[in-house]
Amino acid sequence: MSNAQNQKTIRREAVYTGIGLHTGNSSTLKFLPAPANSGVTFVRTDLPEKPRLPATIEYVVGVVRGTTLGTNGTRVHTVEHICSALLGLGIDNLIVELDANEPPVGDGSAKPFVETLLRSGLQDLDAPKHFYEHTEPIRYQSNETEIILTHGDELTVHCRLTYKHPIIK
Repeated sequence: MSNAQNQKTIRREAVYTGIGLHTGNSSTLKFLPAPANSGVTFVRTDLPEKPRLPATIEYVVGVVRGTTLGTNGTRVHTVEHICSALLGLGIDNLIVELDANEPPVGDGSAKPFVETLLRSGLQDLDAPKHFYEHTEPIRYQSNETEIILTHGDELTVHCRLTYKHPIIK
């Protein structure tokens, strides 16, 4: 029986291959089960030292037209569609091995990742989920991108895109 308050991973390895949106690089990613309390970690298997980039705010190095994780010069671009799929499925712990600097774009949504992860099966873990609650606003700004998180009883998202381009304003 599934417990919505327990952490989750996947039952078995799942693979997805395609082309990166911004880099145009061919890439294959492998989703691998991870133990409780380990979180989500991206691993660059194309690099000799196989650097690990946890999907946490401390590793976010860019949010212009995509979310980029990075450390010590290593980057993984456009991780937001994968992270959206994981959040939607309630997956807390996962290893995402990637053989390039950007995952495949698929159809531009989280759907291909959701379908791939569902085929692998979801696995409840014997550990409670951890929930983050905040009371003070949190603000992130990088160049022209600004994200503000405020406290509320329900999820409300306001989004405004402004482009400095003569055709797209």
